[in-house]
Amino acid sequence: MRGILGILIVFLSCQGLWAHEGEGRAYVFLPNKGQFDAGVRYKAKINGGALFLEDKAWTFHFHDNSVIQKAHLGETVPDKDNVIRGHVYKMEFVGASVPVFRNQEQTSEYYNFYLGNDPKKWAAQVYGFEHVIAKDIYPGIELQTYSKNEQLKYDWIISPGADPSLIRQRYSGADKLTLMSNGDLIINTSVNQITEQAPKAYQIIQGIRKEIPCRFVLNGNEITYAFPKGFDPAFELIIDPVLVFGSYTGSTADNFGMTATYSSQGHLFTGGTVFNIGFPTTVGAYSSTSNVNGSSYGVTDIVITKFAPNGSTLIYSTYLGGGTTSLGTETVHSLICNANDELFLFGVTSSTDFPTTAGAYDQTHNGGSMIGFYQNGAYFYPSGTDIYVTKFDAAGTALLASTFIGGSGNDGVNYNQNTLSGGNYLSAYDSLQTNYGDQFRGEIMVDDLGNCYVATTTKSADFPTVNAYQSSSNGAQEGVVFKFSQDLSSLIFSTYLGGSNKDACYGIKVDDAYNVYVTGGTCSSNFPTTAGTLHTTYQGGKTDGFAVKLSPNGNSLLASTFLGTNLYDQSFFIELDRYGSVYLLGQTNNPGGMPPVNVAYSNNNSGQFIVKLDNSLSTLQYRTLFGNNNGSFNISPAAFLVDVCGNVYVSGWGANILQSIPLNNMPVTPDAYQGTNGDGFNFYLIVFSRNIDNLLYATYFGGAQSHEHVDGGTSRFDANGIVYQSVCAGCGSHDDFPTTPGAWSNTNNSFNCNNGVFKFDFEIEPEADFTTDQLQGCAPLTIQFDNTSPLFTDYIWDFGNGDTTSLEDDPIRTFPAPGTYTVYLVVLDTICMLQDTAQKVITVYPPLQLVANDTVICFPGSVDLSATSFGTVNNYVWSSNGNFTDTLNVPTTDSTLLVSVTNDSTFYVNVSNAWCS
Repeated sequence: MRGILGILIVFLSCQGLWAHEGEGRAYVFLPNKGQFDAGVRYKAKINGGALFLEDKAWTFHFHDNSVIQKAHLGETVPDKDNVIRGHVYKMEFVGASVPVFRNQEQTSEYYNFYLGNDPKKWAAQVYGFEHVIAKDIYPGIELQTYSKNEQLKYDWIISPGADPSLIRQRYSGADKLTLMSNGDLIINTSVNQITEQAPKAYQIIQGIRKEIPCRFVLNGNEITYAFPKGFDPAFELIIDPVLVFGSYTGSTADNFGMTATYSSQGHLFTGGTVFNIGFPTTVGAYSSTSNVNGSSYGVTDIVITKFAPNGSTLIYSTYLGGGTTSLGTETVHSLICNANDELFLFGVTSSTDFPTTAGAYDQTHNGGSMIGFYQNGAYFYPSGTDIYVTKFDAAGTALLASTFIGGSGNDGVNYNQNTLSGGNYLSAYDSLQTNYGDQFRGEIMVDDLGNCYVATTTKSADFPTVNAYQSSSNGAQEGVVFKFSQDLSSLIFSTYLGGSNKDACYGIKVDDAYNVYVTGGTCSSNFPTTAGTLHTTYQGGKTDGFAVKLSPNGNSLLASTFLGTNLYDQSFFIELDRYGSVYLLGQTNNPGGMPPVNVAYSNNNSGQFIVKLDNSLSTLQYRTLFGNNNGSFNISPAAFLVDVCGNVYVSGWGANILQSIPLNNMPVTPDAYQGTNGDGFNFYLIVFSRNIDNLLYATYFGGAQSHEHVDGGTSRFDANGIVYQSVCAGCGSHDDFPTTPGAWSNTNNSFNCNNGVFKFDFEIEPEADFTTDQLQGCAPLTIQFDNTSPLFTDYIWDFGNGDTTSLEDDPIRTFPAPGTYTVYLVVLDTICMLQDTAQKVITVYPPLQLVANDTVICFPGSVDLSATSFGTVNNYVWSSNGNFTDTLNVPTTDSTLLVSVTNDSTFYVNVSNAWCS
């Protein structure tokens, strides 16, 4: 096993310092082939300037472009201000040696430099690289520079026996250095401010992640690294979690966040509501106009926004709603993408003219009674609520399908009272409506055939049922589960699910055999259950949670169980693992009635539970509690995941707005993104290892003033453990929601709230990967391979030519013969007990050929020199010396050279093609 220690320092700048052009594009480091000043090894463009990598220093050169921007906008700039200001500072590596540079991940494009009249500074076909390594910059220590998730990073890699105290970074030329209380280093210049986040590190030791406390030490203008508790250099370091991006929508109108999901390419979709005109839309989007104008209290449109994977731009942003012919309100409760990145959404509407499509299942609003909720931003539904299900095309320009579904009562909202008179808004919360936003729970899913499933609630006695397990309503409010065809034209099945009291369905999943799993809350002691399951009888108290398994056609209850204690309990999310086990996330007010079972980690007397059941819902495989040990629940769950390794992820927000209970004293890990909760009203993110053996990661997330929350609805984790979260942020016109440099909007532009979003990568799930210093070249081609799969201890290399090995971490191989070779790295992970494979294609071109004959002349004069390459090259550089400090031929595509000689002379020719020279 490799024994290294790497320190990850993430650059975050308030001015978007590290943003760069191109969606998802890594930074490009261009090697110096003579086009840059001597001493520069590599140059990279960064927003607002450039970074120069040198032997023993990095030089940052920034400039203030505000003058250019003002001029571009036609603004008048006073003469005294008509100057572009710049600032340069160095980060010197004190006591360093001249390192050996290696580069990896060559770009497919190349760059030509023909600037000025000095041919010595010309360079052609300069390929860039995305990863630069300076080996032995200190004894046994290397410095790696690269980008990840569109952020520029550098790692110190400390080999076994090496001394990290040798690393000293001296900042010269900066105006001021400040070491903040949270460990961040602030660098002020005359044109910008740069933040280097506090260093973080951890190691995997015997399959367990161990945090390595690490901090900056500032002495004058020098930074060193301190490890208060030491480290074990015999084990490998794992990179810490990364905030990929955080952003506001930038709406000037009051705009609430409700739901989020992801695309296959890592885009973030968010759905929210808007109370007035002023939401940013994109050219060509489905609708750029709103049907609300702020004149009617509690009336909203839906807004859907798709962010680039790095959060820098809006791919599309659109309104969706009715209300042009009647006063109407819409809310959006859940989003999901299919395999084609077409977005499905469901929610409720009171607009009789909500947009539907030809051929849709139901194009008519089915009615309901006037209803409103003043706690949740004052939503008012004058015509009651019907459920809508809508499908956008991948570009967000058109509705592929859109339909109503509902009965004559109110559908899709979870609340206590059955009727409303006099226009008063509902205020009373009951057992099923306990958290702020519980009115708007429910989930939409799609299967691999493109069919669409929804779990929600209804107060309609005539809700449409097809192939139903339960065809009639038994109580005041029932859960409902239904399945549409992918074009929303056919209702494949629809069933009630409930007893004689109040019931609500919140979460839904579908397995590979198309069985349907649903969870929620019930007040019904006669909620349907099946024999042999965990709890066939109501456990008591206000509510129980439940878990249900329905047949693919919806007409059979394959398994059903209660889940709870003799007080309040509800289950909000359901997940399946690759073995078919069922996981539930919920709340309890009686943690003593849910003691931990078969887990090594638990926060006893805490109000959030995670339960694992077998596929038949008959056996409790494990149960744990988490929270601050205060005897009640702390967060309102917003997203849930069980990854391929069995790690469990939760996203939620705390300090219920109605209860005003601060979210404090929750477990956090040493590498937490935010170790404390500034105002007691934040998001909370937590990850547990497989079988809840230990706590992998936990952090708060939020600002210090604006009480981040969600106004109901689901957000999601992708399969790699990245959360895509929608937030109602900045309320009260604050700008303290954590955003990232270069994000679409770093400010809340409304007088009240903005739909904030964040994409957070926990970097927990293992993934096989390796890098190479090149992917193509001429035979014989020698390549350095670097295994970047740090969680793995057992692996096999296959170089595609019969050569295999399991003994080398970072092998070097020479490919003598032309051809195409697929190189595989197969890894076996000791935590997940899984095999993963990474591959790269190596292309080896035929070797170059060159013949240049000696020439004899009898007298001084001119002579034609020629080189022959037999068609293997397209570039010839002639020079008078072997160092090629001059170029005698222009253009360099000419294979001949006419020279005048007066005595014996030697001339040199260098030939090259796109891959070799």
